[in-house]
Amino acid sequence: MKNSTKSSVRVDFKSKFIMDSSVAIKWLTKEEPFYKQSSKVLDDYLMGRIEIHVPDLFWWEIGNYFGREADSKTATVILMNLKKYRFPTHMLTDGMS
Repeated sequence: MKNSTKSSVRVDFKSKFIMDSSVAIKWLTKEEPFYKQSSKVLDDYLMGRIEIHVPDLFWWEIGNYFGREADSKTATVILMNLKKYRFPTHMLTDGMS
């Protein structure tokens, strides 16, 4: 008699991406080259197909860019709207701590 105690556990693995601020800037400024390709990455994240992680520097770079390109109120709104995506943010370390 055949033993059929095989578990039917399904494990879904998502691709993880460490996102650079330049890609997020492309999402937000449609004039940028590769806007469509970068938007596909965001769509994949929103559909749950991939994970996006960002370094803590990401938020400073976004704020810096839009702080130069827009007035401070607009830059703040852009940054707060981007934070709604709740990307896991990781502190950069030198590996010594």
